[in-house]
Amino acid sequence: MERKSIVLETEKQHSLDQLVKDLETILDATLVSRSDQVIGTSTVALVVLEEFYFRVSSYVSLTVLIIEDENKQRVELIGSGGGNGMFGIDLGANQDFAQRARNILVKRGFVELLD
Repeated sequence: MERKSIVLETEKQHSLDQLVKDLETILDATLVSRSDQVIGTSTVALVVLEEFYFRVSSYVSLTVLIIEDENKQRVELIGSGGGNGMFGIDLGANQDFAQRARNILVKRGFVELLD
C-alpha cells in the first residue's frame, strides 16, 4: 500500500484550532484523533482524519503533523490506506486526500517544500 507525504511551511501564524477545523470541514472528513503537545517553545499537533472513498470502497486516512514555533508553522500531510483487494490497490485515493488538504493549506499561505 502506498502513501503520499507532503510538507508545507508558512511564516504566517494560523490558529491550530482553525487549521484543523478548516481541514475537517472543507475535506468533509471525520476527525479521528487529535493530540497537542508543547515541547520547549514549540507546539505540536498530531491530527488524524478519515474519509470514505467510494471508488475504492474503503476508508482513507490523513495524518497531519503541525509544528509551530514563534516564527513559522510547518505541516506534514500523510495520506494512507484505501487499499482494496488482495493487492491493496488504492487507485490514488490516499494521494488525492493528501493533495486536497495541500490545496487548502496553500490557499492559506503555506508553501510546499520540495525534496
